[in-house]
Amino acid sequence: MRNYIALTKVLLKNSTGTLSDGKARKSWTVLIFILLAVCFIPLLVPLYKFYELMIQAYAPIQQSGSVLALSLYLSAFITFFFSLFMIPGVFYFSRDIQNLLYLPLKPATILASKFTVCLLYEYIFEAFLTIPAVYAFFTLGYGSPMFLIAFILVFLTLPILPLVYSSLITMLIMRFIPFFKDRDKFNLVSGFLGVIVGVGFSMFIQQLNFADVTQMTSMLMQGQNSLIAVFSYVFPNISYAALACIDGDILQLLIYLAMVLAALAIFLGFAKRLYFKGAIGISESKSSRKRFSEKALTKQSAKKSVIYSYMMKEIRLLVRTPIYFLNCVSIMFLMPIILLISFVSQGSLDLLSQIPSIPFSREWIFAMILIGCALGILYSNMNMISSTAISREGQNFNFMKYIPVSYIDQIKAKTLVGFLFSEIGILILLIPAAVLLKLPLLYGAIIIITSAAANLMGNLIGILIDIIHPKLVWEQEAAAVKQNINSMIPLLVGMALPVGMIFLMFKLDSDYWTMYSILILIIVIVLIPILYKAADKLAEKRFRTLQ
Repeated sequence: MRNYIALTKVLLKNSTGTLSDGKARKSWTVLIFILLAVCFIPLLVPLYKFYELMIQAYAPIQQSGSVLALSLYLSAFITFFFSLFMIPGVFYFSRDIQNLLYLPLKPATILASKFTVCLLYEYIFEAFLTIPAVYAFFTLGYGSPMFLIAFILVFLTLPILPLVYSSLITMLIMRFIPFFKDRDKFNLVSGFLGVIVGVGFSMFIQQLNFADVTQMTSMLMQGQNSLIAVFSYVFPNISYAALACIDGDILQLLIYLAMVLAALAIFLGFAKRLYFKGAIGISESKSSRKRFSEKALTKQSAKKSVIYSYMMKEIRLLVRTPIYFLNCVSIMFLMPIILLISFVSQGSLDLLSQIPSIPFSREWIFAMILIGCALGILYSNMNMISSTAISREGQNFNFMKYIPVSYIDQIKAKTLVGFLFSEIGILILLIPAAVLLKLPLLYGAIIIITSAAANLMGNLIGILIDIIHPKLVWEQEAAAVKQNINSMIPLLVGMALPVGMIFLMFKLDSDYWTMYSILILIIVIVLIPILYKAADKLAEKRFRTLQ
């Protein structure tokens, strides 16, 4: 137990980048976490309203417990989905593995500590999905002290079963399929499989349509939260957790906890037998030699501009590193495809075909300005390229100091790479949408121009945040992107701000759209040179002190 606690503390400090930070840096990290919590608030309000409406609808037929079960099930599924990407990196591909294998530590101790670190990260997703539901129960008068006590225990243990699932899958793969011991191959294959699973699950849910209407109606009419049983598939402990909270049933709570403990015991048992054999022989990225012809060598050595050369270096790094490619680049190409599949599977093409018949008035031109700004803000922060541009350097950060390229030129190149990929993503979404909606050419041009301005602003904000507080201490590339607060803040703001902008536009009378849209565009244009100057000055100041 002593070894477990000590190792967990070290791994946790290392994963958050506070292992060698001073007090000032730790204070700044705490401030960043507080700011991140504030950014979550605009996203929590609509989720709370959704749960509130569902509880009010299901309470008269005694099925309000199914709403809590839904929130728990969503949390468990998202935990499982994201842990499929996190577990391999933390368990096998982190840089501390080779050191830990030589220490007098049991495999169960090593994995228990790493499992705990993953568990702590998953609490963020769980809180986002479950706390609004519980708050809705209490505001509507359905809560009780026993409800709260049971929920706290459920909250602390809910991610365990999904993490055990993904851990067992990973350990079996690493033990019996040597192909995946190459980190890049594993990341690339698992990443695309994860996307396919996510899209497939979405299509499966949309196609269900509750085919057995008679059975569903019977369950609804039974009352007494009988609908909770629907959520027992895949994660059988969910129904016991929901009933323990809703009914204050101690027996249901004990059964739930027993299932969680049994899952942990199975996990530790497999760890003893599989972990060391799977971890030994893990390889880093492999590079292949390439022979250049005289013509190719001349082309490669031709003089190019500094900005262009640095941009190509960044693009190669993003494309050739599987973790960066999956999290920063591929999302720009996959999102339009996922949206199109969602619309087609839901039978929404008939609805979309009616949109061109809408009489577009003069005010709609200014609405296009706002839509363009919203798209630019969303896409510039969604790919996380600029907001992790400095953090991705990691231990190679000193390279930025040694090369004969000014800091501002390096910042320009990194920002332009983020801008380029974001703009490509916008065009991939906009062109099919314009064809489907028969959007006038003028409207499309307005969206492209305004989205480009907002895109540049969003990328400047992202890289400015990363200049102020880069995460340079990490064990694996995934930590620089997925476990980086600098990427989370712009991502959340980039999701909340466009929704707020569009929502406010439709709340306003159409007579005010012109003034509102022009005001937003002016703010975007004015912020671009201000952010550029701030990035220039801060880079000179911060990079001198960073090592």
